[in-house]
Amino acid sequence: MSSSSAISDVLPHPGIDQRYRSVLSDGHGCTSHQVWQVTVGNATGGTIFTPNNITASPGDVVNFIFKPKNHTVTQSSFENPCTHKDQGFESGFNPVPIGTTNNFPTFSIVVNDTNPIWVFCRQDAGTPASHCRKGMVFAINPGAAGSNNSYLAFQKAAEATATS
Repeated sequence: MSSSSAISDVLPHPGIDQRYRSVLSDGHGCTSHQVWQVTVGNATGGTIFTPNNITASPGDVVNFIFKPKNHTVTQSSFENPCTHKDQGFESGFNPVPIGTTNNFPTFSIVVNDTNPIWVFCRQDAGTPASHCRKGMVFAINPGAAGSNNSYLAFQKAAEATATS
């Protein structure tokens, strides 16, 4: 079994608890990669990623599960937290009505290295209602707490982003 088919065969079904993490097998009994579940939004349409940051290894899969209302998973940079990064990934908008209890849309990425990956929700970008400006950001492999490139420093930079 190739690793790409192993990943697609093991990815959890939509609606699974965001705390669920599984380990992928290489088909030879060796565990090699972790699948991280990240909830985008919440049942009431909140502007939150849960968890808001993770420490992942190369080959790990991050599975984003969209909850109500309408959110994106958009790669940015630390320097421009609320701007789509050139060549960065983008889930597109995923509208989910409040009251939905299953069959949530998902978007997955594979972590290629241990460099930080910065993510935001693009809803209402450039306006005072921007989800990013409300702190709806996520990080993979951010710096340690208190460092210049920590998750909290990234979130504060997003919240301070000017509208244009």
